[in-house]
Amino acid sequence: MIGKLDCIAIWSQDPHKLASWYQSTFELTESLRLSEPDDTGIGFDAGGILLWFGKSSKIQGTNKDPLRHILEFKVEDLDKVEVALKNVQATIIREKSYASSINADVITAQDPEGNTIQFFKERK
Repeated sequence: MIGKLDCIAIWSQDPHKLASWYQSTFELTESLRLSEPDDTGIGFDAGGILLWFGKSSKIQGTNKDPLRHILEFKVEDLDKVEVALKNVQATIIREKSYASSINADVITAQDPEGNTIQFFKERK
């Protein structure tokens, strides 16, 4: 009934600032930019899914419920991600540790607007 997940949208009062943080922290390449009256934002390819940062006048400040949704990214080099997060002084919720339930090393943090992001590298 539903197909492949195509896009994850994060709405912000300042999507350009948030998108810039993701782009510089994680070395993302911009794949879409819109500046329409009712559709403004920046998108990046994140493993075949569009990671979209869009403008919404209904969003103010930081995420009021940061654990409701967690963006989880599979990565090849978790140490590099950890360094990048610490370089930008991201809030680390879970220090890098082993998660036996998924046989992977995991680190969990928050972006500048309080959205929770998690990264994992599977163990062989």
